[in-house]
Amino acid sequence: MVDTYHVFDAEVLRHVDFKPVAGLDQVLIPGDPGRKTRIQRTQNGIPLPDDTRAAIVNTAREVGVSEGSIQRATA
Repeated sequence: MVDTYHVFDAEVLRHVDFKPVAGLDQVLIPGDPGRKTRIQRTQNGIPLPDDTRAAIVNTAREVGVSEGSIQRATA
């Protein structure tokens, strides 16, 4: 009997190690885009449209969050 997991792992590695055509620097596998996005957002924060950011800041002011705290959070 063939070890299906071993065959699958070898096949996945074959695709991951594949050298893409000129102009592309990598071959993505399922989960790669999400991992990349998570790393970027952990380092840089979650991008928000200006109107959403303004609404959050205005709400913070309305509920009494100090300007110093707002400035630190939006820096």
